[in-house]
Amino acid sequence: MAGQRYIIEGGRRLEGTVRISGNKNAAVHAVTAALLTAEDCRLENLPAIEDVRYMLDILEALGVRVERRGSSLVLNAAQIHTFAAPS
Repeated sequence: MAGQRYIIEGGRRLEGTVRISGNKNAAVHAVTAALLTAEDCRLENLPAIEDVRYMLDILEALGVRVERRGSSLVLNAAQIHTFAAPS
């Protein structure tokens, strides 16, 4: 994604698919972006690394539904019930 930029202007619904390579930095950003919608967000080709695993554990504790399917995830942030991260 280096050198790429997305400009989002309000008033128009976003739709479509964006392919992001399965690397550590892209995975963490993609998981974070999934929190911006209350709808299911499917992420594919995520690397099996500790950073992602820890982040998903924290998000589940906050109320995010996380469904793991191999290297794919389905996240839904509609039921976040707290913003206090577990210790």
